[in-house]
Amino acid sequence: MDKLKNADSMNRLRWNGRPGHYEVYYITLNHLESGSGFWIRYTMTAPEHSVGEAYSQLWFSYFNHGDPSRNFALKKKFPIEALKDDGTNFSLRIGDNELSGSHLRGVIEGNGHRAGWDLSHSGDEPVHLMMPKFLYLKELADTTAVCVYPDSRFHGSITIDGEKLDFNGDPGDQTHLWGEKHAQRWAWVHCNAFDGSPGSLLEGLSVQVVRGGFTTPPINLFRLKHGGEDYSFTEIPGILRSSGSFDLGNWNFTSSSGNSMIKGEISCRADDLVRADYLDPDGEEAFCHNTEVASCNISVYKRKNMFSAWTECNRLGAEKTCHVEFAGRTPDARVKKIIEDAD
Repeated sequence: MDKLKNADSMNRLRWNGRPGHYEVYYITLNHLESGSGFWIRYTMTAPEHSVGEAYSQLWFSYFNHGDPSRNFALKKKFPIEALKDDGTNFSLRIGDNELSGSHLRGVIEGNGHRAGWDLSHSGDEPVHLMMPKFLYLKELADTTAVCVYPDSRFHGSITIDGEKLDFNGDPGDQTHLWGEKHAQRWAWVHCNAFDGSPGSLLEGLSVQVVRGGFTTPPINLFRLKHGGEDYSFTEIPGILRSSGSFDLGNWNFTSSSGNSMIKGEISCRADDLVRADYLDPDGEEAFCHNTEVASCNISVYKRKNMFSAWTECNRLGAEKTCHVEFAGRTPDARVKKIIEDAD
């Protein structure tokens, strides 16, 4: 069995009980009928001894595209003893809140809000390695990320302040990441709800890290599945032929390989975002500005050979169903909603 292709194996909790480690399982999904989006996280952090004690957390964020004033986000801290995992088939618990490869359940309440969820999910899309394969084999990255279920369909319900939303095959994904430190600066995108293009999928990262005291230029990694073709730019040749730039609310990128090229534009309003404050195991802060109701437009180009001109052959878009975040080491004052403690 190739462990890199096995969902349970890639979801396995990596923490070995030592300090200097963090781990996150996140689910992002959309409720198409209401135009809303959700970001749910089951996490743990084991800081360095000088920073503090290990703990686990449950996070929930709600995004209402039609009325962003209703957006809110909560997090609840638990002692590390509340974190339980199954050593065989993937199954995780934080207190009474559960996550497995096919189900998630939880409740969080605070600051005048209450959210509860009971959802199942399924999908045929295999595990997607978001970074070059050798990084998974050698565990070389400060943070390792894998989209375990890239194209899931959710059933069940989420209840927001007494309003129940039923899910009947609505789109989303589940990702697992682990490591010892967040990147210096990054942007992330996921979309599996393109207008009129069922089965299409976009996953992307743009990352800057610190090496030898210097911050690297952006490292861009993208994958687009569309129209029966899979355009992947996550190995070294594709990364070298990818470029892009981002700032809060806007991201443009280009990736090419051989005779195929994709160009993307991603956008959202500042009011669509919530700010999450992260603390690395070494105590350094990072600030993530996230939404699940962004928009994106992707164009696919082809050419007959390397001497031919590029011709646009496909275009696809998503309105209020694209998941994106912009993050770094400083908070952006344009984002007013901040994830609050539910304690």
